[in-house]
Amino acid sequence: MRPFSPPPSGGGKGLRRAAAISMLLAAMTALQGCSGVRSGTGAGSSSYPGQSVPGDGARTVTLISEGNAEYTVVRAESAGEGITKLVREITLFLREAGGSVSAVSDFSRDPESEKDAIAEKKEILVGPTNRPESEEASSGIGTDEYRVVFSENKIAICGGSDFALAAGCDAFMNAAKAGGNGSLVIPGEDISGRTAPGYRIAVTDQGNSRVEIFDLSKGDLASGSCVWSHFYSAYNIADTRLRSYLGRDTVFAAYGSTYASAVDLETGKTVWETSQAANNPHAAELIPAGGDVYVTAVASSAGSEIRFFLMPGTSVSAKLPFEDAHGLLWDPSLSVLWAQGRNVLTAYEIGVSGQKVTAVEREDLRAEIPSDWAHDLQPSYSDPDKLIVTTGSAVYLYSKSEKVFMTEFPGSEYLCREDVKGAGIFRDGSIVYTVPDGKFKSWTGMTVGFVFARSGQLLSSAVSSPDGHYYKVRALYSEYQ
Repeated sequence: MRPFSPPPSGGGKGLRRAAAISMLLAAMTALQGCSGVRSGTGAGSSSYPGQSVPGDGARTVTLISEGNAEYTVVRAESAGEGITKLVREITLFLREAGGSVSAVSDFSRDPESEKDAIAEKKEILVGPTNRPESEEASSGIGTDEYRVVFSENKIAICGGSDFALAAGCDAFMNAAKAGGNGSLVIPGEDISGRTAPGYRIAVTDQGNSRVEIFDLSKGDLASGSCVWSHFYSAYNIADTRLRSYLGRDTVFAAYGSTYASAVDLETGKTVWETSQAANNPHAAELIPAGGDVYVTAVASSAGSEIRFFLMPGTSVSAKLPFEDAHGLLWDPSLSVLWAQGRNVLTAYEIGVSGQKVTAVEREDLRAEIPSDWAHDLQPSYSDPDKLIVTTGSAVYLYSKSEKVFMTEFPGSEYLCREDVKGAGIFRDGSIVYTVPDGKFKSWTGMTVGFVFARSGQLLSSAVSSPDGHYYKVRALYSEYQ
């Protein structure tokens, strides 16, 4: 399992106390968390010598007895900030239940003389530790799997990825219940499950000339986890997005020297393509113009121009000069096309008359970006009033209603940095972004930053590819906002 990437200082708070208390009061006997189900038939579920709750025939493990915690929470000394946060969550959870519990670091492999003493200690092991129970519990685990394994005096919580480990911690806490007389108990049966899907991203892989779709809940960006892929014969795929074209999910892309296209997501067939964009296209957006009439706009940086194509035509219907044109986004709430370049964010009303496309600027929506060399423009799917604006030196959340560029917002401590090439915010506030590492091109990287929202906080994870070189990333929805 890859450890969490330590976030910058000032990260999210711990698990909310109210949430911890509510889990206790719910007295749940089955897993209710966001991921997977609890199995009562896992290996070791019948062999664990747990205690019986009076009147209940199920074997149970006592976590807290008469206000005293029976277990210590253990993590590895080398654990990143993310695992440390998960340990704090479990520690706080047990404290809120009335137990005086401490978290410890698993500093080094214990001397031979202490092995027997360590084996006798009651411990909750979170993630990889030097205890053999952690290694045994995680053996053969998939990247999207988690396990909570009960053995003599140890409870090992493991996951095949950062995201899966967090789900395993949720499963552990959700399975615990009040046992009476100030106690907290948990069924002594192994828990296992898989993370629920829901974090689809699209990436432009310039190293392999592909647009690829992954679900980050699978825990990696390996080929076996790829949901969809399409090869493009031209180089430098700069942009992609998912849109509904004539009622079908369609992947739009801008690439090469002058290309843009649309590919049917289900069949993989190209339904539209042009080679007449201006030089170095960086964004391609589909504009609904009423009924079955659609316009595609392509913004090109080197050409400093936005060109419009009346679908399914491949010849240019209109041209609009726009310095260092990089970003486009259709806004159905305002019925305008947002455009971004150099240090300008503005919007256009788009019209169609016969075979002619018109673009009229809404000067009242024009704004100057606080820093130079604007790059990516995307919606925040957690707030339709907000746009993500990246530049060479900063990332902003732009309020359309207030015309304000914000650098402080939930997750800004992760997202606000230099040279972010692509960024997206999911409906639940989770964040994805790409930053170059220079291993293929100076503007591509092999890692997608993933900051996922759970329990009122954000946890950071870096999800890497063995062979992909990514430019932009998208939180994948067919909706515009």
